[in-house]
Amino acid sequence: MVEYISQLLRRRHGVQGTSIYRLAEAVATGRMTWQQALNEARSLRVVNELADGDLIDLERQAQLEARTNLDFGLLLGRLTVAAARAKGFEKVYVDLCLNLVEMLQRAGLDDERDYYLNQALEAAQRVSYQSGYRSVLNRM
Repeated sequence: MVEYISQLLRRRHGVQGTSIYRLAEAVATGRMTWQQALNEARSLRVVNELADGDLIDLERQAQLEARTNLDFGLLLGRLTVAAARAKGFEKVYVDLCLNLVEMLQRAGLDDERDYYLNQALEAAQRVSYQSGYRSVLNRM
């Protein structure tokens, strides 16, 4: 029943209705620290409500937000990647890491960019995701 209500709310409010988006807003407005939001994004309560399509929609939203507010886009992208990793969606995780890498490159955060590239490479190898593996190698 709770899952059903959650799905209805997400449909009604779109991406902004997801817990991940609300966590990013809380950090951006100073109501929560980054570490608290990261822990919450990895929690079972948040992860269980997300499907792979929700994660992809959140990443698209992060890219849109990054056009006007790069910091918020990065924040949303990082939380989305953390949730995908906690959920165990390895192929989605690889694709989300690659999208986050583009934003990190625009921000000039090369160390973090390299970290996510390495994480994506390991995940792609682990699940034999060949096209993802090639995409990661092309960006290294």
